[in-house]
Amino acid sequence: MYKISQTILLHWNEQENWPTDEELFELISTIITDLLCACFTNLPHVITMKCHDDAIEKREDSNRTAAQLVGRSKKILKMLKKRQLPNLDMESMRVH
Repeated sequence: MYKISQTILLHWNEQENWPTDEELFELISTIITDLLCACFTNLPHVITMKCHDDAIEKREDSNRTAAQLVGRSKKILKMLKKRQLPNLDMESMRVH
């Protein structure tokens, strides 16, 4: 939340007028969406790296952690599928 708050302050300090509630909600939603997308984008790489630990002693724990990540990700995706997500403006999600 600290980083999100700092991003909002940096963004809106450059503007003449502070945002309306709707604009602030849109900005927060976009930031959270970007964070979730980044996490899900990196997830396959993280799981792969967890499964390729060289030390046999660490491999069991690493594989368990990878399996937990897959399970948690599936739960999150199921929850998201149950909800109607808003149409996101792809232009607003681009890194500036």
